Amino acid sequence: MNWLPYLSFIHFSAFLLYSFLGIILLYYNYKSKVNRIASYLIFCFAIWSLVKIFSHNTSTPENIVLYLENIFSISWILAPGFAFFFFAALTKRDSLLKNKTFHILFILIVLIIYFQILTGNVFYDFELKDYGWFRKWKNNIWVYFYYIYFISFVASGLFFLYKEYIKTRNKIKKRILETFVIASIGTFILSVAIEFLEIIFNYYNIKKSCLEDLTNLYAVIFVLSFFYIISKYKFLKISPVYAAETIISSMNESVIIADDEINISFMNENAKNTFAQNSDYYIGKPFAILFKNKNEINILLKQLIKNNFIKNFETELLTSGNKIIPVLISAATINELGETIGFVFVVSDITEFKKAQNILKESYNKLIEVDILKTNFLSMVSHELRTPLTTIMGFLSLILGGAAGKVPEQLKEYLEIMQKNSQRLLSLINDLLDLSKLEAGTFTISKVKTDIIHLIKETINNLKPVYSKKNINVYFDTTINSIKINIDPMRITQVLSNLINNAVKFSKNNSKITILTFLKDKNDLLFFDKNSLQYDNYIIIKIIDEGKGMTPEVLKKIFEKFYQAEDINTRKAQGAGLGLYITKEIINKHNGLIWAESDGINKGTTFTIALPIE
Repeated sequence: MNWLPYLSFIHFSAFLLYSFLGIILLYYNYKSKVNRIASYLIFCFAIWSLVKIFSHNTSTPENIVLYLENIFSISWILAPGFAFFFFAALTKRDSLLKNKTFHILFILIVLIIYFQILTGNVFYDFELKDYGWFRKWKNNIWVYFYYIYFISFVASGLFFLYKEYIKTRNKIKKRILETFVIASIGTFILSVAIEFLEIIFNYYNIKKSCLEDLTNLYAVIFVLSFFYIISKYKFLKISPVYAAETIISSMNESVIIADDEINISFMNENAKNTFAQNSDYYIGKPFAILFKNKNEINILLKQLIKNNFIKNFETELLTSGNKIIPVLISAATINELGETIGFVFVVSDITEFKKAQNILKESYNKLIEVDILKTNFLSMVSHELRTPLTTIMGFLSLILGGAAGKVPEQLKEYLEIMQKNSQRLLSLINDLLDLSKLEAGTFTISKVKTDIIHLIKETINNLKPVYSKKNINVYFDTTINSIKINIDPMRITQVLSNLINNAVKFSKNNSKITILTFLKDKNDLLFFDKNSLQYDNYIIIKIIDEGKGMTPEVLKKIFEKFYQAEDINTRKAQGAGLGLYITKEIINKHNGLIWAESDGINKGTTFTIALPIE
């Protein structure tokens, strides 16, 4: 028994080749649509060759051959359709691949042809020849129906392939497509030629050899082109290009690719959903069609071509339904061999951001209004409180001075308490007035040439009643007898008074406060960027106490508005937390510097002022 004659051996070899390549394609990248359709097509060839192994063996019973040929004829019926879908996927004809009507038409055609084969309307009975079992095509409408289906589907796919080959500018892709075009057209011509030769031979009853059943072997040419492209160009493997396409397809941003003529050639799923209601409506159309303001596309492209990229270009785009979408566009040119061959645009929909921005803007404007009302209210209340308070304090001074007669000791004590608290209230009101002026932008200083040394001595002397009560000694140590600088004497006095008062407030009884002054070049101010300092020389004033000290956390916040170093419910020192904030603002208005230093709790604090010598 000749179990494997030469024709069976040829088909067996083809079966192994087809099966191997089909498995390889799925192994490389089974998630790729192109790979899956290509493997389906090649498995059709494999099944076809497997059947021919048995039908080309004279030892196979006729009933087995008939059963195998009829049942598995579905493989060569499906092959032209899979070839069409493969070429459509390869050339990114997504609309065709998703067209349900076309899918139904394809299935109907396949079922009609398959039914006609099973009912014996396509072939005559099998004949046993020297090289196996063979049967001839009948000469009827169903045979021609199959040929029309075969030619139309394969020719359409080849047309897509050739059109993509002509259009593409990428050199590697062009070589791949060129190989496919040559192999596919060659295979198609050979297959059609063999089928027509068989029809002619049948019509004229010409005796022929095994020509009619070598028809499935022309697919080997097509499959070998696969092997060549895969081995040479890594075609259909998971590659950086495929990975990039996968990432782009799944991105939340819209990705649009345009060719060198700025016509849209690709939109990822998000772009299609956003702008075209999940269709290819914009493919092949100018990118400018998306823009609400057509002048902005010219601005965008001008910047893009000049710099090869652009980032966060804000504009408004239109959807296919004329809905306006605010977006940010980042883009880059696609270059090959020094020439621009396309553009990639990443479009971020900022509709929600714009809504949030508008809400924040409205909230901010309301806060500004409230803040202005608060500032005006503080200013009004402070003025209204200060006027009667000044009168009260004036009368208290008169009474304590004996203007209304001798004051009994008990009453005098009460009046002094009233005077002390009135002074505290006046200080708080003055701070609130200064705060309202600072926030309203109406806080001003009037600079005059002033002897800063004399001003410090005068301030220390004026505050003697304050620090004497705690038996605190204030030492003023300076090597400078006199130096005049351009300052507002009233405001600098306010600063010095506030800092010395704070030092007294947080110092223990019988301690000391040291005030130092000396000159420094800006290069010696270690904590500051030299380039940010406007003047070359500064006078330094240090106020050093032996009080409670501060932690690093407190030092960071000490100049903030309303900040209190102590708990408001347990603190002993009084104040609203505005003194140091106002102090810093006054120093800033003089183009000066102020900072605080401390080695920790109970280790005292040093406040340093640097005023420019203009």
